[in-house]
Amino acid sequence: MRSAIRALSARFQARLQDREGLFASRTATVTLAALSLFLLAVPLTIGKPGQPATLKADEPAYYLMALSLARDFDLSYEPADGDRLLEEFPFASTGNLILMTSDGWRTVHYGKPLAYSLFGAPFAALWGANGLLFFNMALFVAMLWLAALFLARRASPAVAAAFACGLLLLSACSRYVFWLQPEVFNMFGVFGALYWGFENRRHAWWLTALSGVLLALPAYNKPMFAAIALPLAGAFLLRRQWRTAALWIAGFVATLALLSAMSLGWTGQLLPYLGSDVRAAVRVCEPGGWPAEIVEARRVAEGQAPTTGEAATAVTIPESPTGNTFSWLFRIPRQSFGEIVENAGYFLVGRHAGLLPYHPFAALAFGLFLFSGRRDRDRWLLVLALAVIAGYFLLFIGWNWQGGGGFIGNRYFVSVMPAFLFLVPGRIPPWTLPAGGLAAGLFTGALVLAPFGVTVPAPTLQAHTRNAPLRYLPFEFSLRNVPGYERRSIAGMRILGRADRVLERGGSWWVAARGPSEIFIESRHRFDSLTLFVTSPVAPNRVRLKLDGGPAADVEFTEAGRRQRVTLRSRKPHKTRRRDGHRSFVHRLRVESSRGAPTTWTRVRPPAPCAAYAWNRETEETFHLGAELRFLASEEHMSAEVFAARIGTVGLMPATLPAGAEVELPVGVTNESQVTWRRQGYVGVNLASRWRQGIATAEGEEPGPRIAPEGRRSLLPDLEPGAFETVMLRVRAPNEPGEYTLEIDLVYEHVAWFEQRGVVPLRLPIRVEAAGSPGSRATLNR
Repeated sequence: MRSAIRALSARFQARLQDREGLFASRTATVTLAALSLFLLAVPLTIGKPGQPATLKADEPAYYLMALSLARDFDLSYEPADGDRLLEEFPFASTGNLILMTSDGWRTVHYGKPLAYSLFGAPFAALWGANGLLFFNMALFVAMLWLAALFLARRASPAVAAAFACGLLLLSACSRYVFWLQPEVFNMFGVFGALYWGFENRRHAWWLTALSGVLLALPAYNKPMFAAIALPLAGAFLLRRQWRTAALWIAGFVATLALLSAMSLGWTGQLLPYLGSDVRAAVRVCEPGGWPAEIVEARRVAEGQAPTTGEAATAVTIPESPTGNTFSWLFRIPRQSFGEIVENAGYFLVGRHAGLLPYHPFAALAFGLFLFSGRRDRDRWLLVLALAVIAGYFLLFIGWNWQGGGGFIGNRYFVSVMPAFLFLVPGRIPPWTLPAGGLAAGLFTGALVLAPFGVTVPAPTLQAHTRNAPLRYLPFEFSLRNVPGYERRSIAGMRILGRADRVLERGGSWWVAARGPSEIFIESRHRFDSLTLFVTSPVAPNRVRLKLDGGPAADVEFTEAGRRQRVTLRSRKPHKTRRRDGHRSFVHRLRVESSRGAPTTWTRVRPPAPCAAYAWNRETEETFHLGAELRFLASEEHMSAEVFAARIGTVGLMPATLPAGAEVELPVGVTNESQVTWRRQGYVGVNLASRWRQGIATAEGEEPGPRIAPEGRRSLLPDLEPGAFETVMLRVRAPNEPGEYTLEIDLVYEHVAWFEQRGVVPLRLPIRVEAAGSPGSRATLNR
């Protein structure tokens, strides 16, 4: 009996060795099996509720869809579905739940494609969220084995297994195993389609059909993934394998038809991205009720007045730039050639979504193809397919090609990254393993070793980009919203900095102590210098500031709280880019202080969409402040010859005012200079008022001394030479009764008053009477 078993085992192993080179090495096979068991066990050990505490990106919809299919056998959304979120994620409200309706929210369905949740539903029924993680991990492990089998025909089993692990495990691909959404599902579909399309050496009909079936799954989620069929079509048609091509197409079309039919039956739509009237993101707050956005939409549909004021933000369904549909697939691209080139560079080496840093072994595979496999027609078709998919995202959603607000690396393109494995030519040099391992350690180590992220100041999914060397890679300025950054727009400038290193407070920018900080300043006007105020909270302190392309400036502080004015020079901008049809210039400011002080500030959050979580709207936080910056403008802008103007009255002006009264006065302003008055940073022409004691009794006589404070400013729009503008100026009368002169003048903020440069201000004599006294009401000069 034992001898028979041994004979069967030997025969089985001999067949495996004949078929797949991987099994020729027991060491490689056992090692890969041990790694597989380790990976498969991890998802089942994660405590719920607990880790992670909340859902992100598109996870809420896919997670609830799987539970709805498992427990209710439908895809309709009811309040009971939202209650399921509290079973495993009770610590905070859940946002970005994508729902859709075709009848004014009377009936509500989930607004995401069903394929991933359909296959994951059995696992969700068993283990909830961990079941979906196990499903992801099982697909990921299957890819590891298939990749090793594929590569074992081109290298030794050990090298094949190591390269397969490097391409999949030591990259951003592995991070998505722990996301409850279909990235890994899409990866497996793309990988399986290519594997059984290329490796079906015996031309088994069912493997050919399986290849078409697998590619239909990611193509149903995002149609551009169907471009992966290009190399398969080339392999079938150019070799005149008509029957094989027909089988593949049949599997592909039948799967799409089946998924569409199931979606039609469950939601009334062939695909959530097509056909629904409204598809929107809502927030689930408390058990037992509908999301506030749906309640508000139903009220409006019934003819009731919409909610207004501060509360409207929490209950209004936000609009999406793409309409949350596939309409962007069918419109003319809006990006200019310069923007496309810029995005292509970011796509390859961007700090947050670059292909090369987040997938070093894929870069090696492409390099090996160029070196020794470039004559292979099928591989060139695969490169073309990958380029088509990348081009779709870069051309049609150039502001969002990385995957929206929730992403690690390029969330959209990661689904096709396993396809790079099939670019590997006939031989894998052993040196690629240490080279790829070193690159992975430098760029993706923090991702692989911390799949749920890390605890950092200003938490974000992009915390890993704060490490070297990622932080030295180009920042993707074209992306609409990269999480983890503080950003503000000041007239003529867009300022951006890392949220853990810089903080905008009332027009000033706090910069953290100890360590370098970078601030990006984008403007449509190139400047060779930048003037700013610098304040230190401690003394002694040294603050070093440097604009790219210019010398560093060291500012010494011997007194805490003292403000110093600094002008920095720059020979060239950090980057020149095209945006919205205009050229813009990005300047990078590096700041570093030797000391700092813990400074408490109050973070005021927007209105809480959920009453249960309104308690934390205001929180006290501590920032280790090293320097406070206030950006003024370029030296060229501050030295502009703007000081020529005429100021006059428009309509009737007051003769008397009650003490302490506030009035708005119409003032006419004419730009008589030779330059256009523009705003840059905090420097621009404003209209303001000052009070002087007494009234001039003779022509040419000056009134008495000025009294504090200066009046509030009225901002002027951009005013070209010779242009006239009526400006409303708000004036507050002095508190003490008496005779006064109201001076209305222009001020070039942080530079000079126009009176100081020879412009005569508008002066109005006004009697201020005690409030409540007879005749204390404002009277007008006629």
